[in-house]
Amino acid sequence: MNKSVTLKLEGGLGNQLFEFAAGFQLASKLDTDLVLDQYGIPLTNHMRQPGLGFAEYEWPLINGRHEIVTLEKTMSALSVNLSKKLKLYERTILKYRMHKSNIYHLPIYRETESDSDFFDIDCPVKLHGNFQSWKIVSEASKYGFPKIFSLKEQSSWVKQFLGNVDMQNSLAIHFRLGQDSVNNIEFSQPSEHYYLEAIDLLSFSARSKDIYIFSDEIGLAKERFAKLLGDNCHFIDPPTSESPAQKQFLLSKFGSLVCANSTFCSWAGWSISNSGGQVIIPVPFSDSTKRGSRDFPSKWIKLSKFSGNLAD
Repeated sequence: MNKSVTLKLEGGLGNQLFEFAAGFQLASKLDTDLVLDQYGIPLTNHMRQPGLGFAEYEWPLINGRHEIVTLEKTMSALSVNLSKKLKLYERTILKYRMHKSNIYHLPIYRETESDSDFFDIDCPVKLHGNFQSWKIVSEASKYGFPKIFSLKEQSSWVKQFLGNVDMQNSLAIHFRLGQDSVNNIEFSQPSEHYYLEAIDLLSFSARSKDIYIFSDEIGLAKERFAKLLGDNCHFIDPPTSESPAQKQFLLSKFGSLVCANSTFCSWAGWSISNSGGQVIIPVPFSDSTKRGSRDFPSKWIKLSKFSGNLAD
């Protein structure tokens, strides 16, 4: 069997999708299978998602014939708890897993500051990194990575929502207000100015169209923004049974979207913009030299997350 590209996955659904796009692009370019290692996801996922977040989506075979294979084992709850308490244990178990999951004994490629380094890879490797680059995503789409995501099966709640709402003529706004975002000072969230300017820019401020609010803390979003945004706003609280993929898919069906500083939300924007809709994204994503989502698609409208002014 030919050696396959192997990809280490980590983080929540948004991060995983960037990582997956990088693995998909490289495996497609090299015309080989892609092996996904999901072991460390429970340790790095703030939303307590236990494993592969994008498993509910429809994915094509690589180049129409190569498989996407998942190594099933994930870190146990006991190992996660010990890792958070004992750094030496964490380093030891992840180092062991790094070698055990490298079933083809591939060289390890660790993400660098340059996308060109990634595009220069010319042999199967084991990929380590977040790869939050829309350039990589766009290149992956040339090989069949979906421009518009679809689910293997929609939940009954999603089906009902889609049947009751005029999605194409409605606006979705995403607020990220949970404790993990509050603590993440390197990726601060947009100000009220950003959201108000975005609504005005999309001509929803006339109150003639409905606005749907989504958030990881919907009660807090309602408390902070209900009066500010007006009476035609609907604060959506999905059932606890809804997975991140179902919620992200629903976001992606709106005609317009105002994103928080969130990879989760921006992936809904990927489908919306490729469907002809409008997407507004806050910049800068990162408040430090730490890398985050960058090189946003040219069709997206970029507003300063501080002032709400149009950004270059």
